This record gives sequence, C-alpha cells and structure tokens, in this order.
Amino acid sequence: GPGHETSYQVSMDKAGNMVTVSQTLGGAFGAMLMSGSTGIILRNYTNLFNPEPGTKISIGPWKKPLSHHCATLIVKDNKPFITIGAPGGRFAPTAVAQVIVNVIDFGMGMQEAIGVARIHAEGTDPQVPEGKLIRKCFLDSRIPPAVVSELERRGHEVVLKPASIFARPLAVLRDHATGKLHSGTAVPVPAMAIGY
Repeated sequence: GPGHETSYQVSMDKAGNMVTVSQTLGGAFGAMLMSGSTGIILRNYTNLFNPEPGTKISIGPWKKPLSHHCATLIVKDNKPFITIGAPGGRFAPTAVAQVIVNVIDFGMGMQEAIGVARIHAEGTDPQVPEGKLIRKCFLDSRIPPAVVSELERRGHEVVLKPASIFARPLAVLRDHATGKLHSGTAVPVPAMAIGY
C-alpha cells in the first residue's frame, strides 16, 4: 500500500506538549543518494513534478512540487487537543481530514475515527495542462453498496479499494474533562502506542 517509505510519529505528554513528525524518502530508498558520509538518504520528491511542460507543476524555476504532508496540531479552548498525521502519499491529507471530522463533528473516539471506512477524491489533476476535472472517487470497500450506487448515479467513477490503501493515520487526543490521552492508529499495520 501507499506510504511504506514513510515513518510517522505523534506524541503528547501530560503537560500538553504535542509533536507530529514525519520522515519520508518519497519512494524506496528515496533518490538513492546519501549526503556525504552522514548516512542521510536524500528524498526523491522531484518525482512529484510533471516532466511535461505547460502544467501547473511542470519542472521549472521557482516551482514547488505537490506535497502530501499533513502534520496537524489542534487546540481547543486554548488547550492541546489532537496531534495527528499519516503516511500514505496523496491519500494522507484526506485521511487526516476525515479522522478530524469523525472526532469533532461525529463525536467518535480516536481509534473508532481512524478505523471507519474512508473515501478519497481529487478535484483537478495538476499534471494535465487544462486542469481537467477528475470525477474518480476511491472508496473503501467497506462503504455500503447504496452509497456506491448513489455516487455512480451522480456521475462519479467509483473505484473500490481495500482499507489498506487509504493512508495510515495515527493520533493522540486529550480528553479535557479527564485529562486522559487517547490514541489510535490504522490497523493492521506495524505500530505501537505507549503512554502513561
């Protein structure tokens, strides 16, 4: 699945200090170049540029490639609330957004919010010169068939995918009423949650 070249860590301590950090190479072994003798492998995010001229993200001076980083810290009532992020390439930002909506708008606990079925859709393709609208919608195969049918009726090209493709969010939430920390991570993936 996506994101296997990325390591992610989120943490929050009892004082409310929050961290969300990502280490990614952008592909297997990144650019396959090491910076001198440092042991640091360089990323290959230039692969996110379009080599064809004339698009929004064509290679050129002062251009920046797409980015899938979604390190997020949320404060509620001036107090630390959620630290969240996800490896998973272009699926990561939509996964993080959906987890946040599940917690804040639907009142889910952190693990439940991460574990429910998700969707992924992109509006326009920056690699196409005219910015063609994409109506393709990737749905977790656990989405009810009635939802799939309705999206298709509305003109979306629905592609069912296994849950493993929809990034792997991990997060810590602080319950302001109790002060307890609640974590969650996408399963089944190699992950560890530790706390006090």
